[in-house]
Amino acid sequence: LKAQAVAARTYAYYQMLHRKTWSYDLVDDEGDQAYKGMKRERQKTDQAVMETEGQILSYEDKPILAMYSANSGGYTADAGSIFGLSKPYLVAHPDPKSLEGKMARWKKTYSVSHVESALNRRGLKIKGLTRIEPAIKGPSGRIIKIRIVADNTTKTVRTRTTLRRALKLPEILLEIKKENGNFIFDGKGWGHGVGYSQWGSAILGKKTSYDKILTFYYPTASLIKKW
Repeated sequence: LKAQAVAARTYAYYQMLHRKTWSYDLVDDEGDQAYKGMKRERQKTDQAVMETEGQILSYEDKPILAMYSANSGGYTADAGSIFGLSKPYLVAHPDPKSLEGKMARWKKTYSVSHVESALNRRGLKIKGLTRIEPAIKGPSGRIIKIRIVADNTTKTVRTRTTLRRALKLPEILLEIKKENGNFIFDGKGWGHGVGYSQWGSAILGKKTSYDKILTFYYPTASLIKKW
């Protein structure tokens, strides 16, 4: 909880500094930080906030973009591959403890016709879908771009903005199979996988101090007391 408090505070502080022309600093959904209101606060969460008061993560004397998601699926994602961001503290590296947490693995099966219709709603204009295969993988193994093969066309597109959104897949760290007229998506992780893994941290937190958890998920960043 203390690690999460520092990550959330740092993220909010970073956005506050970078959104000076905005009329607000954050949104309360997954676009920034999912916030369900004061009724979800507990004594332990308040304690974690108070005990880390004023602490943020810094790189080159500036607050970092402390991104986090529910579960990295065993391997954190590189921010450059996912969001086109070059951040030395948001790099791909093994995260085995996340596989011990919830939301680590998932599987979804859809008919070929369902997948074709869903992709067409994303504007792809395909007919006679036959194959979906990896075109480009990132350093974490995530499928950054897929190749869609259909009777009328072959297209290479970004996975997150097409397939993931079309089918509401939890992640793009996955394998794609086709069996008996169905596409099977067998995946790991939940969210974008960049930076801090909430379930990985929950497992690490049983034996590891919050500062070491933050160093693990944000390498090269420093924990400082800003106020």
